[in-house]
Amino acid sequence: MGFMSLGDLLASSREERLSAENLYKDIVETLIEMAGDDEAEVRAAAAKAMGMIAEKKVVPALKEALKDADKDVRAAATEALGKIAARMQGSITPEAPNKIS
Repeated sequence: MGFMSLGDLLASSREERLSAENLYKDIVETLIEMAGDDEAEVRAAAAKAMGMIAEKKVVPALKEALKDADKDVRAAATEALGKIAARMQGSITPEAPNKIS
């Protein structure tokens, strides 16, 4: 195996990062679509997965899931929103208000 130049490493790293970002966006969009599936099990699974990724973009879909006719979907959405709220709260540091100006 030969050595790679720093430029090659950076280019490779950038391409991998962009590829991962695009995949992540696709996953988020797929989960949002799955939240509207006909099957309650699929909707509940989507809500659980949304809680794991804790992406702000999924919050509207989870709020809508709180109104679902299926209690398991509502429970999964409630838990997911709780996880997202906990992560957001945990990311706030005491110094944050001082840094906002």
